Amino acid sequence: MRFLITSIFFFIVTSLIAQTTNDHKHCDLHPDHFHDKELGLSIAPVWLSEEEGVMLGLHAHFIKRIGDTQFGLGGGVEYILDEHRHQTYSLAAQFTPLPALHFIVAPGIALEIEDDEIERGWAVHFELCKEFSIWKLDVGPAIEFALDSHGQHIACGIHVGIPFE
Repeated sequence: MRFLITSIFFFIVTSLIAQTTNDHKHCDLHPDHFHDKELGLSIAPVWLSEEEGVMLGLHAHFIKRIGDTQFGLGGGVEYILDEHRHQTYSLAAQFTPLPALHFIVAPGIALEIEDDEIERGWAVHFELCKEFSIWKLDVGPAIEFALDSHGQHIACGIHVGIPFE
């Protein structure tokens, strides 16, 4: 519970900091902040429910916007650097209810590798990220909650979006 409260606080504080460093020139070029394509990369501390301590998580996704809508589709991958080499490969659906605020649902396959044996299962990730234009990148906090056949985890970290028009 302490990790969740800290994560939410981190999300709010980094949002406020990013607003003060926002590069408005990029937003003037893209007033709706809905990119045609985006490669998103995240790094975050991860709390796994079935393990003690905090692990490092790496996440990447590629999203293609559907026409002029607020929706996008793509794929994602996540690695948690723990003893089980936790990996998730998923399809991603993105909804952007407000400019630069993205909600992603990503169902997929979870893998855990231990002693060269692969254990497969189902997974679904829920991610919320807020982006701010800094230089030509979209940077901001991201919070994730994931369920899979091996357990659940929470992550809160930094998301970097590389937009493609």
